[in-house]
Amino acid sequence: MTKKIIFFALILSVSWLGSCYRDVEEELYPCETTGLKYSVDIAPIIKANCSPCHIGTLPTETFFGTYETLKAVMEDPNSSFLCRINHDADCPENFMPKDRSKLSDCAISKIEAWAIDYQP
Repeated sequence: MTKKIIFFALILSVSWLGSCYRDVEEELYPCETTGLKYSVDIAPIIKANCSPCHIGTLPTETFFGTYETLKAVMEDPNSSFLCRINHDADCPENFMPKDRSKLSDCAISKIEAWAIDYQP
């Protein structure tokens, strides 16, 4: 009888400990910010978050739906692009994406890292 109680207690303990597993996205999928390319890493972020206002045939705002146009926006010293996607309190203009949630920290980190060397 005592062996059965110990056995069930052991099984219960092991199953309880296994239920404490916790998925942390940043640990499971670290944000890769090296060797980024516009076509592979940045374009999907821009397409998913900046359309239709800044991408498409009739953008209502500054167009940056291509490598060349986004690079020009990023290199412009008067651009508030990074300020706006970071939702900086000191940013003089509206946060982007407009009327949507802030980009993920990883997406912002990728854009900022890509802006160092602008790989196509």
